[in-house]
Amino acid sequence: MKKVIIAAASGLLVLGGCTSKDTGELIGAQNRPANYAETDPYGMVLIPQGSCNLGPNDQDVPFSMTAQAKTITVDPFWMDDTEITNNEYRQFVEWVRDSIAMRLCLIAGAGDDAKGNMFKINVDEDKVDPNEYDPSDPKTCWLNWENRDKVWDKSGKSENRQAISDATKDLFLIKEERFNKLQEIDTRKLIYDYYWVDLRQAALKQNRYNFNEDFTGGKYDGTVVDAKGNVVQIQDRRSFIMQGRINVYPDTLCWMSDYTYSYNEPMARKYFLARCFRQLSRCRC
Repeated sequence: MKKVIIAAASGLLVLGGCTSKDTGELIGAQNRPANYAETDPYGMVLIPQGSCNLGPNDQDVPFSMTAQAKTITVDPFWMDDTEITNNEYRQFVEWVRDSIAMRLCLIAGAGDDAKGNMFKINVDEDKVDPNEYDPSDPKTCWLNWENRDKVWDKSGKSENRQAISDATKDLFLIKEERFNKLQEIDTRKLIYDYYWVDLRQAALKQNRYNFNEDFTGGKYDGTVVDAKGNVVQIQDRRSFIMQGRINVYPDTLCWMSDYTYSYNEPMARKYFLARCFRQLSRCRC
């Protein structure tokens, strides 16, 4: 009988310990995923963790007392299995080209149909905050990337096709600059806008947010160097958001300017365009 009572008491203790009721203990946030498995990034290989010895070896007698050898450990990290290829970089250039072309069509109103404009995602204005997102602004609205190829499709409706051609005509070279009268993209207009948060300047002690005594507000007292190199007073968090612009088309003339005594004209003409070079590493222009 004693054994039965002891077994029953043990069972109650186990059941009581397995309860999911919140008892006030610090157990961490429970609304997070239980497990995390990192996927292998495409085109990258994992460099495993390792260690190595730094410093002089045991034969460096004169320096053995001042520079001792030490062992360091390097954490695992991902690395590209090869340098970026011409074809991979060309994919990025084409995305920049298509985004500029679709913006031009939106500004000109080309591509409008019964459902709206084919080059932007139609969003119910009642479901978005007008202070955060303006779907009617052609410069900032969300682009419909599923229709990116329709910018260059010659088989569309005649009215739409003509309107798209008129909207994107400024993206091409003018007649006086064309070679053999070929209509080509003016690569000088492939400008990419990008943004980043300058964490180094935000981490400086003098640039931290200073709370007032009752923590009801505060202000910034420091200064930052903006993307143009100007020293400006910190207004708020936006002062740490930097903006840059860059022409994304590679400077293929570097094959001739950097190698004066080599016959590299074929490389300058074809390296970024010819299919035979598509899997080669992009030149560091």
